[in-house]
This record gives sequence, C-alpha cells and structure tokens, in this order.
Amino acid sequence: MIALSALSAPLAALTSSATAPRPAIGPENRNLVIAQILEEGDRADLAWLAATIGREGIAAFVREHGGRKLSARNRRFWSRALAL
Repeated sequence: MIALSALSAPLAALTSSATAPRPAIGPENRNLVIAQILEEGDRADLAWLAATIGREGIAAFVREHGGRKLSARNRRFWSRALAL
C-alpha cells in the first residue's frame, strides 16, 4: 500500500512551472499525449501538462479514459493521487 505522503511529490509536480516552452496539445492527439505523459513523463512533463490542461483536465482524463489508455498500475496511482 502506498503511503499518502508518497503521493505528494507527483502532486507537487502538478503545481510547479515547466522549464521549456512546448506546443499546445492538438485535439487530434490529445488523449495520446496525456496518456503518454501520465505513463512515462517526468516532473517537467507533468508540470507542462498541468499548466496546459489543468488538474481538473487530468482528473477528467483519468476518469473517462484511464481504463483504456493507462496501465492498471498507473490508473490506480493517478486515481489516488488526484483523489478520484
């Protein structure tokens, strides 16, 4: 079982600013980009994603598409980290 304090690092990454400018997510590849970042992204990627679509956008993705687009392990992690 993951201690709730272990979830603070990913959540902190969601509130920090990204270091390099990146393009906006296009509608044609939005779900793919979000899934890849949640699966394999680092803190800078997560910060960019949070700045681009916001925490609620990430939570909506996990609720609506997490079952198909994320691994079971990452779906559980993000569901807990985002208190879904």
